[in-house]
Amino acid sequence: MDREEIEALFRRLFRGGEIRRLPKSQREADAFLALVAAWLDPRETYPEQALNERLCEWLEGVTCPVAMDHVTVRRYLVDFNFLIRDESGSRYRANQAVINRMIEPEARSVQPRQILMEVEQERSARKASSKA
Repeated sequence: MDREEIEALFRRLFRGGEIRRLPKSQREADAFLALVAAWLDPRETYPEQALNERLCEWLEGVTCPVAMDHVTVRRYLVDFNFLIRDESGSRYRANQAVINRMIEPEARSVQPRQILMEVEQERSARKASSKA
């Protein structure tokens, strides 16, 4: 998916506010997870605690933490091969080959929090204009 497709995806996902679950469409789920994984430094191997902190940082204000927390997202990232776990299971690194198959390089710069703010502003403007 390119940048425009990723932005459109997040606009759809944010129609109801923060994301509460992984998209049902495999293509959309893959794009969401690829964007999360692409946010990680491709040269770094993360111990679990550092990875958890990075995931929490990315997810803050984007997902509903009660419904989709960093542990759930980490599990999806591993299950769908966006993260590679070492043999001991304690260190992780982003799987660039899988990420690159799912999203184009310019799509990595999409800012979901910014898109959510725009969607919320548009919703508020529509409500205000309908009351007028």
